[in-house]
Amino acid sequence: MIKKVRGVIWFGMMAFLSMLFIPFLASETLAVDEGPKIVECRVSAENPCVTWYLTGLSGKIDNAEAYTGSDEVAIDEFGTVGEAGAPATHTLILVDNSDRMKGNSGAVATILTRIIWNHEPNEKFIVVTMDPNAEALTEMTGNYDEVRSAVSSLTYGKHTTSLRNVLYSQLEALAAYEDECFDRAIVISDGTDESVMGVTYDELLDLVGSKEYGCPVVTIGFYNKASVNGLERLFALSRKSKAPYFSAADYENVEDIADSINDEYSDIRYFRFGLQDEYRDGCERSIGLHLEQGETEYMLSNSMVIPLPSYEEIKNLSQIRKDAAEEERLKKEELENRLNSLDAITAELGDKSVSGNSLFPSLTSEGDDEETKPLTFRQAVFRIITENGTWIAIICLIMLVSYIVTTGRSRRMNGKFEEEKVEDTNIMHMDGYITEGIRLVNIDQTDIQYTLNVGGEKVIGRSRARCDIAFPLDRAMASRQALIRIGKDMETGSISAYLENLDTQGGTSVDNEVVIDGITLANGAVLKLGSTRLRVIYV
Repeated sequence: MIKKVRGVIWFGMMAFLSMLFIPFLASETLAVDEGPKIVECRVSAENPCVTWYLTGLSGKIDNAEAYTGSDEVAIDEFGTVGEAGAPATHTLILVDNSDRMKGNSGAVATILTRIIWNHEPNEKFIVVTMDPNAEALTEMTGNYDEVRSAVSSLTYGKHTTSLRNVLYSQLEALAAYEDECFDRAIVISDGTDESVMGVTYDELLDLVGSKEYGCPVVTIGFYNKASVNGLERLFALSRKSKAPYFSAADYENVEDIADSINDEYSDIRYFRFGLQDEYRDGCERSIGLHLEQGETEYMLSNSMVIPLPSYEEIKNLSQIRKDAAEEERLKKEELENRLNSLDAITAELGDKSVSGNSLFPSLTSEGDDEETKPLTFRQAVFRIITENGTWIAIICLIMLVSYIVTTGRSRRMNGKFEEEKVEDTNIMHMDGYITEGIRLVNIDQTDIQYTLNVGGEKVIGRSRARCDIAFPLDRAMASRQALIRIGKDMETGSISAYLENLDTQGGTSVDNEVVIDGITLANGAVLKLGSTRLRVIYV
């Protein structure tokens, strides 16, 4: 009995301790890094037609592959927002400047000044107030002194607040900028909205969550007894757009809010996908992105409506198809002309056989009761061989004797001219040395040439952003197809041109031989990258 009592007490103690530690363990589990997430998605009518912006992804990416269904999707570009040649960040700052927020003016100025000081590379700002006139204190600009001056001169007055209508119209305007960029909005308010007409909160939430106009909406709320429900609606905008939100009352130092915002968006990665024409049909499709970083793998997916190609792109594709059809027509016409020429030659030989020939008088087909008909070219050759075999044998014998005599003579003279041959060989090899670099000549358009100097290297591919020599219209070429470098061989001391294959689909060949890893390029070699042919010329 005592043992049973002790067992019950022991079990109760263990249950009590478990109740104490389970919340702790759960909180530790929630603190684990969840990996990268998609914070914004943009679609375009031109390829690359889909752009993703990701957070939570730092360090080098070892491999990246994208798919839609079972088909691979081309990753035309990827990198970090703000780098040279990469998209920049456009930030909309929307401030409630009504009398209710006047007591928080110092905190508002501190937060915005800190955000502007910690701006991302090439970031641009626009500052707008929430009064019914939606006054823009600045245009979208990268002049940070101008933005800080606008924030410090912000005034507060007696007017109604139109949060829904102003934010709705500004998000539409933000997405309408011509530059492809990462958009975000920072809203500072107590949540009050005095709009009587205009868009509803449901319509605003739909816009924030849409692929076309949606972007991260970071909200900073200042508590007001009259606007408790307004703060909940304000923070719902951030939850809808998967962005952080902050209550200023929770922070002793409001600069920590600005630092948290900048940490959240300090390392934005972007990926641009190019889809095949058959997928750009205005229907919703899902794209999956597989990333590898060392031994860690991530899988992200997102669905979106893929727009139809733009008018200009459709026009260009139509012109390319017309040019291809015209080229095919010209080839057929040239082939027909050659066949007609051969028929004409055959007919001329037949006419000559009818009129008589002193050497081969029997090149006609005679019948007992039919008219004399000219022979075809094949019949004429066959009759010449069969009826004049003796003459043909004599001619072949004379040619064979001449070849034997000439070959023997050249062998006897070999010692005499050996030094001259060595000298000629050296001259020939001098023509094959690289002195200044190489030229790559487009075989199909010989007026287009590319120069590579000694000591340099260039990447060839379809992507303008990631290649030194780009062929964006060659759909058979990978975004990065091959790398060519010209350097000095440490063993021989000679300068050589070396091609390194960057494509895994077997689309790189040199002189009709597929290149798997790399190959040294000879003078006059023909490269085929995708469907583009280039000839190597030493200079």
